[in-house]
Amino acid sequence: MVNLGKVTDLDFGLEIKYNNCPAKRRYGARGIVIGENSKIAVFFKQNKNEYKLPGGGIEKDEDPSIAFKRECEEELGCRVEIERLLGTIIEEKSQENFEQLSYVFVANVAQNLGNLSLTQKEKDEGAIVVWMSPTEALEK
Repeated sequence: MVNLGKVTDLDFGLEIKYNNCPAKRRYGARGIVIGENSKIAVFFKQNKNEYKLPGGGIEKDEDPSIAFKRECEEELGCRVEIERLLGTIIEEKSQENFEQLSYVFVANVAQNLGNLSLTQKEKDEGAIVVWMSPTEALEK
């Protein structure tokens, strides 16, 4: 499995906070979802000015690809067909004493379901889906 890299607080202009307790660990699945006109889905939390690839946590005994498909239905309101697994990425959030290893996929929209199923936290953060060109998505 290819490790694609590591994202830390420094990538967001935050200082590293050193903790005496071990970080809470979680496994996730996220990825690049390609829709109409080769646009990329980006999950935007307006109240935090935070752009993320769609995806989230893997539930107990859940296969990463199934988790990714589930998260796309919830966050994007669409079913996806996975093309491939790119690898993994590590997210270290020292401010929250949290670490996540995410499997990163590339997928295409297979069916638009027309409705999102967001958590209350995501709603409170003003989460929306934005479709943008790959260049725009990289900039965000």
